Amino acid sequence: MIAVFDQNENLKRVIGNPVFSDADKLAIMKKIFSGKVDDSLINFIEFLAQKERIVYTYDTLHCFIDVADKGTGFKKVEISSAFDLEPAETDKIRKELEELWKCKLKVTSTTDPGLLGGFIAKTDEIIVDASVKNQLEKLRKTFSRAGVSLN
Repeated sequence: MIAVFDQNENLKRVIGNPVFSDADKLAIMKKIFSGKVDDSLINFIEFLAQKERIVYTYDTLHCFIDVADKGTGFKKVEISSAFDLEPAETDKIRKELEELWKCKLKVTSTTDPGLLGGFIAKTDEIIVDASVKNQLEKLRKTFSRAGVSLN
């Protein structure tokens, strides 16, 4: 359900727009999601509409997923790289980070053209910078402390 919101900015706008009534918003969401998601989720959206809180559907779903992930031991990690990673590469990085951090990970990937190579992995608490840019900066600092100029 969240993926539908993420892929459709117009849906987010309609649900967040006070011009549309909660009944209209509920009708739209029922039309989109009925038969595609569990009935309990539709019932929950109806409950939000009854309490005049349907505008918070997207945020509420995100919060629910965050709580559920923490309860099941999952941690979210965002991996940024200079180019799109192949699924096998992402999976390898995920497995190595799971072993390092001793937890299960949900991975999202982004590209950052500012990176020369390598990757940066971020969670709420930890950042692993395995980028070429960071490695070169560390090397520059090491040479600088040793009194070697790279200019």
